[in-house]
Amino acid sequence: MSATIRDFSYGRKVFFINPDITLVSEQFLVDFFALGYECYFLESDKTLTFEEKLKIVLSIFPDIILIFNADSVVPGVNLFLLIDEVQKKYGDRVTIGITYVKRANPSVKYDLEKKFNFEMGIKGGCIQLEYNQHANFNILAQALYANQAQGRRKNVRAICNKNYVYSFEKDNFLFSGTLQDISLSHFSFENNSDSLKLEVTDRVQRFQISLNGNLMITPAILIMKRPLENGFLYVFAYLNETGSPGLHVRYANMLKPNIYMLKNTNLNISLIKSYLHSKNSRTPLTLDAVGNELLEMN
Repeated sequence: MSATIRDFSYGRKVFFINPDITLVSEQFLVDFFALGYECYFLESDKTLTFEEKLKIVLSIFPDIILIFNADSVVPGVNLFLLIDEVQKKYGDRVTIGITYVKRANPSVKYDLEKKFNFEMGIKGGCIQLEYNQHANFNILAQALYANQAQGRRKNVRAICNKNYVYSFEKDNFLFSGTLQDISLSHFSFENNSDSLKLEVTDRVQRFQISLNGNLMITPAILIMKRPLENGFLYVFAYLNETGSPGLHVRYANMLKPNIYMLKNTNLNISLIKSYLHSKNSRTPLTLDAVGNELLEMN
């Protein structure tokens, strides 16, 4: 089954707008994903400006948090007017916060927070960063928790591409294919083989999973089996070396950057395809308009 932009749109998403990467590292995003926070950087690149990207994510993602860098200076962009415009148009559907680097003068900090918190009424808070990345990770993690950035999930699920494959043996048959999705707690795939006899709570002792070329070998237990038009969807939970639920630490560390890479790739495809729709169609850009677009580039 091919994944679509609509499939990718589910779940609360957090966008750091024009972050200072000397204070907020991209590695933060990898680690935030592992904590259940689906976070991305939103900044201008060779393809799209951050304003174009911002318009798209506001149009197609129903549940988002925007965290603006108040210290970022973008020619032609007034941050106060931009935030005011977003709040007036999207209201409570969007939570807005800001980051700013620690001020030496307490009165400057007070004036800044007064402007955003009380005069503009942002709900995501003013997040003061230090000149220390380690400290900033903890500061931002606390802010994400306070803003309920996990939404309803505990683990971020990444839709897989053809470079994420599985194989295992069952009843002297070898089964293999492409994973449908993967997280730090589970993985799933579709299979239509009549030879595959599996029921919920059945265990497979040796799954071989290739993560874009990196091999992961793990036992797993079937936690859901759902009939499809052609075959079944199988959802497995990892088991660790003791037979308890969970993924071995070594493999978890291998999987974390892969989840981020998959999610970030799917975000970029969604942005580009949505942008092309907005340029080539007379209909407004909405999730309904682009939701069936495949997460593949022609």
